[in-house]
Amino acid sequence: MAITDIQISDTLETGAPSIKYEGNEGPQDPRQEQMLAQLKQEYMAYVFEQKEIGEPILSFEEWYQMVYQASKMGVQAP
Repeated sequence: MAITDIQISDTLETGAPSIKYEGNEGPQDPRQEQMLAQLKQEYMAYVFEQKEIGEPILSFEEWYQMVYQASKMGVQAP
């Protein structure tokens, strides 16, 4: 058998099932992670400001809804 008689394939046949990412596992969009990090920073700044002035602090979910609604209306949220 000469070296030119060998069939070369782009795939590796192992007999194992193919691997497919599902759900939130695997590579994530770095822009999403950056946006989440920015949201967390903004929320922490909000918490700091509220503590400074002695006002009640909204939960993250409540704060996010307020910011989201304000952004839909084109209003600057606190």
